[in-house]
Amino acid sequence: MAINAALTSLTWKGVAVPAVGSVSISVTRPALDITPIGTPTQQYIAGVAGATATLDLFFDEGDAPHWTMLTDIQTATAAGSLVITLENGTTVTGDAFVTSYEITAQAQSVVRATVQFQYTTAASSTANPVAIA
Repeated sequence: MAINAALTSLTWKGVAVPAVGSVSISVTRPALDITPIGTPTQQYIAGVAGATATLDLFFDEGDAPHWTMLTDIQTATAAGSLVITLENGTTVTGDAFVTSYEITAQAQSVVRATVQFQYTTAASSTANPVAIA
């Protein structure tokens, strides 16, 4: 069944983030090369899972959550909860750090901000970086 891409809500550290234009989520698990020297073909094992999220916002300097994310990139020492909920009820939940915040403005246009997150888990955790339910 196809998932409706309509975004219902997005929260950062428990606070709803307004004016989200789009969201993308990437879950990866790169292969690790374990090929012994002298072997004629490459050999791999599954690597460590990771996940990122990218938000495209209609930037508004009056929206506190927009400033919180910008401040977090410079000062946060702990990951925050990032919850993305789609219209069909599917949620993507995990703890993340803000890793990039780019504000783009063009003449005669709406100011946009692109915010990137890196999901993380506790050092001793064997859990996946995000839960999709």
